[in-house]
Parts: sequence; structure tokens; C-alpha cells
Amino acid sequence: QNQLAGAASAVDLMGLNTYEWSIVVDPMYREIGIGLTIYNVLKEGLSMRGSVGDLALAVDGGHFGEQFLQSQGYEYSFSEATLEAKAIVANEPFTFAMRLFQQKDTKALCEIFSQGFGDTPEESLQLIEFNATTEGIYLWVADRGGEIAGTVTTRQEGDGHWVTALAVHPSFEGQGIGSEILRWVKDYVVRSGGRVVLLDVEIENARALSIYEKNGFMISSQIHYYVAS
Repeated sequence: QNQLAGAASAVDLMGLNTYEWSIVVDPMYREIGIGLTIYNVLKEGLSMRGSVGDLALAVDGGHFGEQFLQSQGYEYSFSEATLEAKAIVANEPFTFAMRLFQQKDTKALCEIFSQGFGDTPEESLQLIEFNATTEGIYLWVADRGGEIAGTVTTRQEGDGHWVTALAVHPSFEGQGIGSEILRWVKDYVVRSGGRVVLLDVEIENARALSIYEKNGFMISSQIHYYVAS
């Protein structure tokens, strides 16, 4: 009756035919089958696109959504928190030169992603290819005397910049490179006209959470991911 009762969205973030999706239904129209109808259409759409896997998202505190996913055979997998920090100008020089990725950096980045994320060589190459060629995404490397000390990827969204794939080369661990890269990102964002730096981190990764919090990041929201059992 010309009233928006619910909606769904799905995205293949890495171009690998694996989708992250979510559904929202107006509280006034819940428990009358609208969510299930949207879900069935969504799953049909993923099937038509040759999806080989999917992750369902539920916002923290959305118990109705979690119950719905469980009723459709989805099980809890992991949680991510979105953290944010104010972009500020750096007052001290950096110990590296930050520049955009070049093909000659591929080997070093594969070593970084293998150590930092447990990625296989193929997964590392796919990540590099995606971050280096997708419009609006910038893949940076921290070059210290010709050696790659670390890497980070940035993407602008409004007055905020998202940070992904932040990692340090094994040879430079324990030297504060990760914190220095975060300081560089804050400086880069404010000089680019941005206001805030955002990133996602798994809740179970206590070490990463501690590092981000020490660098001025605070949790702004939390998402739970579910997979089909």
C-alpha cells in the first residue's frame, strides 16, 4: 500500500562471488512474513549470480534479526567492531616515505599478508589486485630505505576515510610501524579535507583492539556475522 515495509542489500566486496547481505524490516511490519519474503527473493538473486558463499549481518542489539537468521539455519561466526578516530595533522616527521603501491612491491606485500592475515599466496595476490585496481581505493606502502615496512589501504566515504589491510612486514615488527602508519593516515585524511578515520576489527582480536584504542580509536558500532550451517 505504497509504504516501505522492508529492504535488503548484498555486496560482493572482493569480486569472488561471496556476498555479505542484510535485511531490515520496519518494526510496524514485523512477524507477518515480510522478512521471509525478502529473504527468499534475496537468496534467489544470489543463486542467479552464481554465489559460492554468503555472510549475513546483524547489528549489535538487533535480537530480532539474530533470531530470524538462526531460524533460517544460520549460525554465529564472528563479530566486528567499527572504530573511529579524529583526523589530525601530524606534529612529528615519519620514519618512512608513504607512497602508492608499485608492482615491484608485490613480493613484500605477499609476505606481509601471509604473516599478518594468514593469507595464501593466491589470496594475497587477489587482495593486492583488488586494492590496487578498484576505483576509489588506494593501496599504500611504507617505504623505509627501499624496504617495505608496512602497508595500508584507504577509501574515502563522505568526510571519512576507511582503513583496511593495515599490516607490518615481519622484519619491522615491534618498532611501532603500525602506530606510525595510523598517525600518517590521520594526517593524510585531514590534509585531504576529511574529518574522521574509520576501520573494522574483529572483536576477538584483542591485540589489534588494544593497539587501535591506544592510538585514539573508539568503538562506534558492532556487527555480528552469521554463516549458513
